[in-house]
Amino acid sequence: MKFNFFSSTEPTQFPTAIALSNAPEAQGEDERAALTAALHVLLENLPQSVKNKDHIKRLCDTVLDATPHLRLVWIGFTEGDDDKVIPHAAIGECVPEAEDWRLPRSCFEHVGPYSQASLESVGGINDLNSLFWPWRDNLDACSASCALAIPLRSDKPDVRGLIVFYADDVSYFAHTGAAPFRAFCHIAEIIWQQSNLLQMLTEKAQIDTLTGLMNRRKTSYLLKKAVERAAQEDELLSIMLMRLEGFGKINDVYGWRAADMLLASFAREITLQTRAQDKIGRWTGVEFMTILPRTDMRHAQFLAQGLLGYFASHPLYVKQESILLSLHIGVATYGHENLSLDELVNQANRNMQASIAGASASAKTPAY
Repeated sequence: MKFNFFSSTEPTQFPTAIALSNAPEAQGEDERAALTAALHVLLENLPQSVKNKDHIKRLCDTVLDATPHLRLVWIGFTEGDDDKVIPHAAIGECVPEAEDWRLPRSCFEHVGPYSQASLESVGGINDLNSLFWPWRDNLDACSASCALAIPLRSDKPDVRGLIVFYADDVSYFAHTGAAPFRAFCHIAEIIWQQSNLLQMLTEKAQIDTLTGLMNRRKTSYLLKKAVERAAQEDELLSIMLMRLEGFGKINDVYGWRAADMLLASFAREITLQTRAQDKIGRWTGVEFMTILPRTDMRHAQFLAQGLLGYFASHPLYVKQESILLSLHIGVATYGHENLSLDELVNQANRNMQASIAGASASAKTPAY
């Protein structure tokens, strides 16, 4: 079995030579009515809250339940540089027939719906962009005979989506038309766009706008999860609580905008000076929390000394002025003493306050 590929802004009417079904027009009307009814059910029952994966699956299940002629609904999104796109969802009775549900990226380049149907014999066709690609090595076992692909619009220029409906009759989409399937795709676009919007709002709600680091709420959440994981897996976990001193003077001399710029500059530098597995967040106005997974007290203190040494010799620049920050760090480790979350943070704070007090006492001691 080989395949013939058709592409246009509307699904191509299949030539009479490959119109294998003799179903009357009434059958197409029945299919459209069943799909329209399923569309109404989906609109009535789809919750307002957005869980993209669950809602996409519900959409696939709804359209598949509406007609026995659809064998599969395949949904994919182009992300990354892979030549083949892994499906976000592939649902239907003929899923077991394919070993690989990836489709070529070129399938996503069309701006409108396009159709593809199977042919018994066509000489010289070797279409590598075939939507029937999953069955190229096992064509005789393919129970789908026709595909309708509809692009999904996205507000992200580097991401494209595609829904492919597979049917058991080569004339199915010619009789039924594309309208009901385009309606289902519009719902999928809404789900996709709302999911992206929700993700963006969630990410923004977790980020400190001044520094670009995690805010306290997100940092507290990750710290709680890190403590739970350390307790469950019997691992060590350390934290560093860091405080910048002297911001009152910076405000007085340079103004609050310069002070904000200094905080943002510190956030960038501290990110570069910490390990990839460490998580950094803004804890209070001039305090920052670093979560150090699988790190004991000795190693955490070594990392803290490295940061203190770095910022003691690397000034930050604000308004063409170089400023050496006065940084204090308190370290605490969860593991050996079975500290609670609050006790862990309090211990780091006490150690940080001791560092501040020690620095203040040294500054007051006269030199002889």
